[in-house]
Amino acid sequence: MADQGEWVLIQLDEKLAKRSGMPPQVPVPKAEFEALGDRGLTQQEVRKNVQAFATAAAATLRSKDPNLAKRFDAYLAKQTFWQKAEGALAQQDMPTAIRLLRTITQVDADDYAARQSLATALLAAQETEEAMKLFAAMGDVWSGVPDYHVTFGQACLAAERRDDALEQFVLALEAQPDFRPAMDALVALGVLVRIYEDPRDAGSLVYVRQDSLISYLESQWDETPLSVDEYLLRAADHENEGRFAAMLAAAERALRAAPENPTSQLTSVRALRLLGELGRATETARGFIEQSPTSAALEAELAKCLLATNDQAGAEAAIDRALAVDPGELTALGMRFPSAPDTDLEQIQQTLPALEQYVAEHEQSAGAWRALARARSRANAEDASLEAYLEALELAPQDDDLRGEYWTALVRWGRFDAVLEQAGKQEGLPRRDWKLRWAEAEALLGRSRGMEARAAFMSINADATLHIAVRARAKRALEGIQSV
Repeated sequence: MADQGEWVLIQLDEKLAKRSGMPPQVPVPKAEFEALGDRGLTQQEVRKNVQAFATAAAATLRSKDPNLAKRFDAYLAKQTFWQKAEGALAQQDMPTAIRLLRTITQVDADDYAARQSLATALLAAQETEEAMKLFAAMGDVWSGVPDYHVTFGQACLAAERRDDALEQFVLALEAQPDFRPAMDALVALGVLVRIYEDPRDAGSLVYVRQDSLISYLESQWDETPLSVDEYLLRAADHENEGRFAAMLAAAERALRAAPENPTSQLTSVRALRLLGELGRATETARGFIEQSPTSAALEAELAKCLLATNDQAGAEAAIDRALAVDPGELTALGMRFPSAPDTDLEQIQQTLPALEQYVAEHEQSAGAWRALARARSRANAEDASLEAYLEALELAPQDDDLRGEYWTALVRWGRFDAVLEQAGKQEGLPRRDWKLRWAEAEALLGRSRGMEARAAFMSINADATLHIAVRARAKRALEGIQSV
């Protein structure tokens, strides 16, 4: 720090000065110096102070410290280019931004903020090799800054240098162990996996090594055992995220706690099938069916295992057994009369008459009517589909999952008033299946009742009993409403 009459020159750390693009010494009015420790300096204040100081002390500065005078000149000369470059970056005008940033680095070779911005802009413009050279050349100044390492790592990935990218992401985490962009980058590379220890709690997010996930989960569950329902909740979450080994681990814990629990049995068989362990899945399913010969769901899952091994006859027999136990078993009906979203429309239309005949023969089965509603919906038979849903609901009025599917269909076809009318007749709706509340919120939005729709989505977002993905989806819906 040097005293220059009415000014104080503050000596900056060399690396920090280069990272911020500031001169190595920054002038501050003596009257403001005491307060500086509390509030710090902004770039705007530095520009103003450098301009005032360079003007006031122009003659003496150039004679006594010509190098500092040159740094001040460079700092002031580049400001117009910086403003234009920032505007070009905001507009995603990379050619203009690159040209201006090059100019800044020529005017002030020690502005490493401009160098990093230039490298990032080059990366965005797919000028990968030049970006790589710039990032590598900045290491002496930017090393240890997490953002730098992550951006450098992304450049390495663009250049198909995976090992170098891994090194940069690891360096970012060494600099800041909880730096989320680096962890997310390692998730994308398959090194880490991102999980919620409790799928309803956003604060339970952890990052675990992919190759240590099962041992990590097992250690957590050994320390704090969960209920059967909690294990099954985690199994469903792992299934949704494609983590089938973790799904199986959770299902096996549930089975250990309650060996005869039908959902645990079904989940473990499905996990084995999804892992590709078809022989083990098939034998496990058969073993459970011997214990519970009236389980339509297990017979349907066995059919899926057999189909995966091209045992068409065995699969058909299992479907027959499932439907003999429960004529409305949806998985079995979906295999017998395909109507899934990826099913060819022509195939649906060909099997629709047979499904309608089946429903006529099992008209007291809510599941059969529901399968028919789905098939008609896929065939774009709107009125007929909704009629089938109503038939199903007549038979199963307490099935909120069915009702939620029906309301979702009504929303899809723009029948908002029907949803709102029915929602008004339902008791305890805030405590029931979230899909009902979601359909009501979308119907309110469809009727331009934005305030009420916002309140409905806010209620879903605030419901701590719901999966974090549902709550996050409600938050995104809220943001969409606010932007309208």
